Amino acid sequence: MINFFKITSRLAIGIIVLVLVFLFSTLWYFSIDLPDYKILANYKPPISSRVHAGDGQLIAEYALQKRLFIPYGSIPKNVINSFLSAEDKNFFSHPGVDAKSITRAVLKNLKKLSMLFSQKLMLITMVCLIWVNGLCSVPKWLKVLKLNMVDLTL
Repeated sequence: MINFFKITSRLAIGIIVLVLVFLFSTLWYFSIDLPDYKILANYKPPISSRVHAGDGQLIAEYALQKRLFIPYGSIPKNVINSFLSAEDKNFFSHPGVDAKSITRAVLKNLKKLSMLFSQKLMLITMVCLIWVNGLCSVPKWLKVLKLNMVDLTL
């Protein structure tokens, strides 16, 4: 019994170490190309040059990228809320990553994936039973398969 606990604890520690190594290597791989955060703190986007006439009318604008600086405070709340409703309705209530929504999405995708596998397994089992047991000829088998086809789309 003690050997079982030793083996189980070693296996659990090994799995935890492998998961940590995988997470660390994944973060390392994707963070190589990221700029230093100090550069991002002092980011100054390219601005455009504007030529105005004597009466203040805009004559021309010269820029590689057309950008206008708009302070956050001057953006109407309706515009902010419309973007957030389309992107992330809980934006102001989580610290930056909505773990609850991510977990819900992962579980939903796993559920769809398990349903897909079970449908394929059911179809394969039916085909094997019909084919191996010689219950019918090939044309009849194809007809049964067509009639009993399960929708395998996600």
